[in-house]
Amino acid sequence: MEEIESDHGLPTHNNRVYTANQRGSNVVRRLNISLPERTVELIDRIAGKGQRSALIDRAVLRFVQQESRASIRAQLAAGARDRAARDLQLAEEWFPIETTSEDPPA
Repeated sequence: MEEIESDHGLPTHNNRVYTANQRGSNVVRRLNISLPERTVELIDRIAGKGQRSALIDRAVLRFVQQESRASIRAQLAAGARDRAARDLQLAEEWFPIETTSEDPPA
């Protein structure tokens, strides 16, 4: 069966068979998803003709990237809170040594 490519470069199906198109190392898969009407209206308003898939792809990648950053920030903040008492103790122990070494000779 021959694959048909749509105007936006994504594979389409022929005779009820879904196909995958290989572009470079990226395999493109066709999905059948359900979205609320309001979401579809937003996608259509923002995406150009035949660009729904590209918009959804960019949106998902951006969402995952932001979630990853938020997770890293949360882990860093939790680690800082967990080590705060230890860090304060180290600073108090080293402060007298640092001030002594910075004092000019008398």
